[in-house]
Amino acid sequence: MTYWSWSYKRKFIWNLALIPIAIVVIVWGFYSVPKNVAIIQTLIVSLIALTTQIYTYTKWKKEEIKGEI
Repeated sequence: MTYWSWSYKRKFIWNLALIPIAIVVIVWGFYSVPKNVAIIQTLIVSLIALTTQIYTYTKWKKEEIKGEI
């Protein structure tokens, strides 16, 4: 089963499980790259994670409503 064939609920839960990995990447970035690059990396990773979560959550809720009708 591929990620693309999953329901949005499953994608949302999967993405929640990946947040700790994103945090590890951010913390690693602070110690391995210059400070200004680490700040940019943190902003990018955080923005992508937040956007993905919001998108999958809204699509999940629309999928639920569509399935109930």
